Amino acid sequence: MLYNLSEIIEYGSTSTYNHNHTFFIITNVNREEIEKLTKIKNIHCIINTKEKVSDDLISNSDFIVYNSIQ
Repeated sequence: MLYNLSEIIEYGSTSTYNHNHTFFIITNVNREEIEKLTKIKNIHCIINTKEKVSDDLISNSDFIVYNSIQ
């Protein structure tokens, strides 16, 4: 598990070395990490989680959340 996942993604989204947006596929994240990720600007990603995610948490249109609760 990466303990600084949101910092790594934020760095990737704000770096000036790349003019194209980076697309992230993030799996097995908990609700706390999802909250951190949704606060980052200019990222595009798919988030896969087993957590119950409400619409108010992912109201940002830059995110696609795939919930794998069975």
